[in-house]
Amino acid sequence: MITDPSNARRILADLDHLVPEADAGSARSTERFRAATSRFVNGTVHDARRERLERRLAALEPGELARTATRLTRRARARDEPTHRIARTVPVACLAEHLGIGTPDALPRLIAGISAVYAGGTAAGASSAAAVPDADAATAEALQTARGHEDPALAVQLLVQAHLATAALIDGALRTIADEPAITTRAALVRTLRLDPPVPTTRRVGPNGGVVILSLADDGAPDDATPPEASAALAFGAGPRACPAPAHALAIAAAIVDALREAGIPVELGRTAGGAG
Repeated sequence: MITDPSNARRILADLDHLVPEADAGSARSTERFRAATSRFVNGTVHDARRERLERRLAALEPGELARTATRLTRRARARDEPTHRIARTVPVACLAEHLGIGTPDALPRLIAGISAVYAGGTAAGASSAAAVPDADAATAEALQTARGHEDPALAVQLLVQAHLATAALIDGALRTIADEPAITTRAALVRTLRLDPPVPTTRRVGPNGGVVILSLADDGAPDDATPPEASAALAFGAGPRACPAPAHALAIAAAIVDALREAGIPVELGRTAGGAG
């Protein structure tokens, strides 16, 4: 377990440290989906998929995403949806709308099912193993829904990672605001990224085959000369596999938190929202 931020950055930038790969030949549709993403492959396969992913993200303007997230949050609040549900459904619905994926209202349920086993795959543990049949069914349905997209697996990957990470970022910001109501939304998000990152750890396989677990938290006091977002950057990873969409994630999360604060929702609800699962 590596907890020192500088060592974590060094390993994340080291091309000899690889991600644990998914099994493309698995009988499970969720595992085959993981193998079709950029997240769980290495080398030139990763590079080609990452390039396609970045090209698609470059066409999504963060300001437009923020406006859509605000609209969807206000609509959800008009239906009296609870804060924790908004944090989990709006980021997915927002991205799906901008990616041109059909029936975005139905997608959050499917994406939540996939997310239960996405990060760990076959090694996810007993509780996640119990969710495998539901996750496999959700994967098949989500990929079918995204079939009109030029790269359905990468589109669904973006939605899954939005569900896993953005909801946890929103939860953390709401907890911070509950403790410090005068704090700005942006500062609450940055503090969450630094001290309680939505994805707390990531794994790499070293040249000797050993698995290294890297903490993505950075609880050191930021340098006064360092921009706040830069001081929180480790939460988005580092090196060639860093999160490809930090600006998009922050735009969506900030819009949702701002809309919730505007509506006067008790931010203490963020305390019971749980993790990203």
